[in-house]
Amino acid sequence: MGQAVVSVLDQSGDRLANCTKDRADALVNKGQAEVVSDCPLVIRLKRVTGNGVPPSLPSVITESQKKRASRLRALRLRDGNECFYCGVSMESEDITLEHLLSLKDGGATNLANLVLAHRHCNEKAADLPVIAKIKLRENLRSRKSRDVACAVELPI
Repeated sequence: MGQAVVSVLDQSGDRLANCTKDRADALVNKGQAEVVSDCPLVIRLKRVTGNGVPPSLPSVITESQKKRASRLRALRLRDGNECFYCGVSMESEDITLEHLLSLKDGGATNLANLVLAHRHCNEKAADLPVIAKIKLRENLRSRKSRDVACAVELPI
């Protein structure tokens, strides 16, 4: 029954992508989300999504927002504007900073440990070990290559 669909809300109550019941239970058990409704099951994340940058910029930019903007610029220069995992170009509002080695596993917030990723790809990677993140990248990119190859019409 772990594949039941659960609605996920951000801190302000806006709807995000759905997740499985197993993932929702894990988020609630870790204290990262709270149950809003049991039937249908709806959870609200306690953390800010998308690395905490609000959709509309405030009139005063904080030091942490300046650091994030600087990291984004540096990572775009280093890696381009494609998602680390799926290789698809990203829109500004969908870009997240992904720690390859998670902070809880001893990773640091420096450029050597950071990549850019779509919000949904970052959520798929979650707290996976580094090797599992690399395998996820290979799977997503090979799927993209197959999709492109299938879309090309071959001459008769």
